[in-house]
Amino acid sequence: MRTLVVGDYPPAPGQSATETVQVVRELVEAGDDVQVLSPQRGAAHHTAPLRGALGVAPLALRSRGFDHLVIRLRPGLILRANTTRPQWLAETTLLTLALRRCRRVTLVIDDVRWFPIGGRASRQLWGAVDHFVVRSEGDAAKLQSEGGVPGDRITVRVRGGRRAASDGECGGWSRDSNEPMTYVEVMDEIRRRAATSRVLAEAAASTEETPREPSLAMVAAARQAVRKVLGRA
Repeated sequence: MRTLVVGDYPPAPGQSATETVQVVRELVEAGDDVQVLSPQRGAAHHTAPLRGALGVAPLALRSRGFDHLVIRLRPGLILRANTTRPQWLAETTLLTLALRRCRRVTLVIDDVRWFPIGGRASRQLWGAVDHFVVRSEGDAAKLQSEGGVPGDRITVRVRGGRRAASDGECGGWSRDSNEPMTYVEVMDEIRRRAATSRVLAEAAASTEETPREPSLAMVAAARQAVRKVLGRA
C-alpha cells in the first residue's frame, strides 16, 4: 500500500515531529511504501506550505496516486486554531473536498480542544475521514457526541512513557550500541525497509504464480489412484 503521511518532520524540533517519525515507522514495518509531506524543509520527501485554505491545494496535489493518506493534525496545519467562522468554513470545506478524493484517510489528532467539533461544516469534514486516532477517551467521546463520529472509527492511543528525543535524535530505532539513531539514519532505514518489503512481496507473488514441481510421493499416489480406477491395483 502506498501511504502519504502529512505532518511536522525532522529536523523540525518538538514532540510533533518525533511522533510523525513513529507513525512512519509503524507503517513501514507493516509493509507500506511510505512518503512524507511536511510544511518544513528537511528529511521529508515533499515540502509544501500547508497552512489555511491555501494549503489544501498542495495537499490534494501530492496525495494523488496514494492508497492511504495519514494526517497528523495540529493547529496551523491546514486548520488554524481560533479562526473566525468564515475562515473555518472555508478551510474545512476545501479540506473536505480534498479528502473525499482520497481512497482512505486517517486523521491523528493530538488534542481536539483546538478545533470546533460540532457544526455542519465540521461534521462534513469528519465524515470524509475513515479512521481517527486520538489521545484520550474524553477526546473520543467528544468526537462521538459533538462530531457525530461512530465509535468504531475511533482509536484511542495514549502517548507512551518513552522519553522525547533530543534534537538530531529519533526515539524508537537504535544502533547496535543502543544509541538513538539520527534522523538521517532513520530515513535511510525507512527507505531500506520499504525496498525490502517490495522485494519480498514480489518474490511471494512470483512463488504463487510459479507451479510447484510435484514430489515423488505425490506422483506415486496419483499413479496408485489411477490403477484403482482402472481395476489394476
